[in-house]
Amino acid sequence: MTGDGEDAVALADFLSATQGLHADIAVPTADARAVIEGYHELVDEGVLADPPAAYLREWLQHVQAQGGDPVALTQQEGVDDRTFDLLEELEVMRDPDGRAYFLITAEHGEDARRIAELTELLAGGEPSSNAWRRDANSWTFDTWFGDGDIDLVLDDGAALAATPHGIFMAVGEDRLMPSTTDLFAYEGGTMWGEIFMVNDESSDPAARLRDMVENDTKDPPDSIHPLWRVLRHEEVHAQQWARYGYSGFTARYLWHNPLDPCGHPMEEEAGFEDGGYFQCVD
Repeated sequence: MTGDGEDAVALADFLSATQGLHADIAVPTADARAVIEGYHELVDEGVLADPPAAYLREWLQHVQAQGGDPVALTQQEGVDDRTFDLLEELEVMRDPDGRAYFLITAEHGEDARRIAELTELLAGGEPSSNAWRRDANSWTFDTWFGDGDIDLVLDDGAALAATPHGIFMAVGEDRLMPSTTDLFAYEGGTMWGEIFMVNDESSDPAARLRDMVENDTKDPPDSIHPLWRVLRHEEVHAQQWARYGYSGFTARYLWHNPLDPCGHPMEEEAGFEDGGYFQCVD
């Protein structure tokens, strides 16, 4: 959009602080215009006061692109000027479509749940609607006996990232002694509660994880199956863990033959194609 008048001035003002923002919004397009209008709605409602920081502008872009209502979503999710500040402290990785993944180190292990919620929110999701799942899978974050799986994975040298789906993915460290992912990841990878443990160890797990995200595939360069589809499949498994509980999920999954995904109702529910089980699709 170009031209004179108040709209052009508003656009120029809004786009004058685009450093660090995904490139798609840093040009005067119809999408950018929609984001500006959404921002002004939030200011008028008293939700926002400061000029929006990069991640807040990116969130507005995603909400507008998905046809969402920014005002209603800010009220539902408690969004304000400082909501995404925590993400500024983390390394961001992006897939080819610009979706943001955030690398979580031991320094931010205690913030893992909030980081997952913010990553889902940033992508235009509604993390409050998945609070029940995270509550049910609380052993991912902590247990009565101490640390949860997040700390277990990080302490074991694995690389951990929050994904746009609101779940985590982890890549283990390649070493002589078995790692957590060695013990808990099978086939292409295994979902445990809120963590997708990729069955792929590396001497540099963070670099391997970064490679997966940037190429949008779990097995670069050998696979072209999109990572975001795999994670959509694993998100359903996270819901199953929450629905049935730790022992209930394990019993149900093992009751059906885990070596026969095509005949497994839990894999069917999660989606054969998303999970890469193409042999199961007619």
